[in-house]
Amino acid sequence: MDDDGEIYIDPQTQERHKICEEIVPSIYHYVKHPKYGGGWTRCCNGRLRHIQDCCSPSRIRINGDGSVTGYCQTGLRVFCITYRELEASC
Repeated sequence: MDDDGEIYIDPQTQERHKICEEIVPSIYHYVKHPKYGGGWTRCCNGRLRHIQDCCSPSRIRINGDGSVTGYCQTGLRVFCITYRELEASC
């Protein structure tokens, strides 16, 4: 999905960022050294969605709740997740 919520049609025009490692700490200054924690794919609204964990030592999630353990390396917790809608249906 692009910034307007539309599906990317031309992959040549996609702008890619390391959301967890670059964008998260630039916006949430209290999140130090976030790391990609792994990803998985699930079916949402008939399309495959690839979901990725962004892990950090922060005890607070992006929405203000307590962060959860178990999906990240030891000592890190899930700060937020990002996802990408895939073209494949499920």
